[in-house]
Amino acid sequence: MADRIEVTAALMTEIEAKAKAATGGPWAADGCYVDSPNSCLIYDEGGHDEDDARHIARMDPPTTLALIAHIRALEAENADPNTGELEALQRVAAAAASARLKALKEAEALIAQHSVQHTSTGPVLIKRFDGDREGLVYAAAIRALAEKEQLK
Repeated sequence: MADRIEVTAALMTEIEAKAKAATGGPWAADGCYVDSPNSCLIYDEGGHDEDDARHIARMDPPTTLALIAHIRALEAENADPNTGELEALQRVAAAAASARLKALKEAEALIAQHSVQHTSTGPVLIKRFDGDREGLVYAAAIRALAEKEQLK
């Protein structure tokens, strides 16, 4: 028995390409011969026996391509379900952080231009007067928070 062969994606791609380039199947063994529907593919004058011919015939291109497709399907089924999800979560987190930063900047601009006035119906925003520093204090706090977010 030969040493174990490492089945890599590159090896599967190579075998697939060779199977696609070979004479189509099905192949059949006839003694030490391997035949395709249209021709004799292998004629052996010695060195191999009927078991070799049957093995070669059984691994005709359609069989080989089906096995490769089956292996790839099993690999896909058994792949780590988290593969790719981490990158997707990182993109979502980055988008959320960007949206939050944008909202903070919009809030800063809004508060810098307005002041909170407490009324009988609750607090409302009114245009800031030059003497009103309350809005500027809130705007500075939001600006600091936004800068902190940018540093992350």
